[in-house]
Amino acid sequence: MDVERSDHPVTHHLVHFYESDAEMVSSVSRYLAAGLDRGEPALVFATASHREMFEVAIAALRGSDDAASSIAYVDAEEALEQLFVDGRIVPERFESVVASRVRDAVGRGGVARAYGELVELLWTQGRVAAAVELEEQWDRLGAELPFKLFCAYSMPSLQQAEDLDAFNTVCHLHTGVVAPGDDDIDAGPAPCAVRAFPASRTAPRAARRFVADAAATWGVSVDGDAALIVSELATNAVVHARSPFTVTMTAEGGVVRLAVRDESADLRAGSESDLLAESGRGLGLVAALATRWGVRRLDGAKEVWAEVAS
Repeated sequence: MDVERSDHPVTHHLVHFYESDAEMVSSVSRYLAAGLDRGEPALVFATASHREMFEVAIAALRGSDDAASSIAYVDAEEALEQLFVDGRIVPERFESVVASRVRDAVGRGGVARAYGELVELLWTQGRVAAAVELEEQWDRLGAELPFKLFCAYSMPSLQQAEDLDAFNTVCHLHTGVVAPGDDDIDAGPAPCAVRAFPASRTAPRAARRFVADAAATWGVSVDGDAALIVSELATNAVVHARSPFTVTMTAEGGVVRLAVRDESADLRAGSESDLLAESGRGLGLVAALATRWGVRRLDGAKEVWAEVAS
């Protein structure tokens, strides 16, 4: 699913799929600090431990610790307890717990920034439908008030969800995906698409169509190389890692970057020699088509990435 754009009215609803707290804190802090530099007050729904990390990181980015008066912090776990009754969001409680606070922030600056960990907490608890419902509530509020919203999901928690359609729905509920390494989040993310796939024989073909469709939508010409690369990487995930996988595709500065994440930490399943011996092509084809490629070790998982010129 191409998540560069969506058909809902919110114009700035970003999502970051992160591997570690350090990566998440870096991107969120830069996003909030950029807003403070523009005089935009911030509303942050976060756990106590993350709040401390944000405060330290924002102070370091801005060279001072004077941001406290411009950021309203709300304990994310306490907010969740107030929002739900019998597993469903109560509209009146969403108004008092979330919407009223956004209104206050907007009133202080005209345009506000919000960051929320509410949806990720729900997802981590296995309450996937509730997470999707809460994202939809945020979007409805965004149609009414001028604020920018940043969400973050831990990739390990997303990969544990059995319902891949829910993951792809979450992608579609955002106007943009913050790709790893984005230096200027405030300028808006580069075209980026994310989709999750099952460990099935048909998944590599579906991944190839996904990449080809995204390239066509963005007007990016990669001569079919990107689709061939993702097909090989997806096959590696299914055949060698025996794992569902997630494809992330970005396009920026004349470069298309593909990353396939699977749930096998065995880097041997991502080695060129293994795959050449098994299939006769494998990563040998990826190496021939890509300008650069590599393997990144993750916590209990791995990511194989490749870049091609566009």
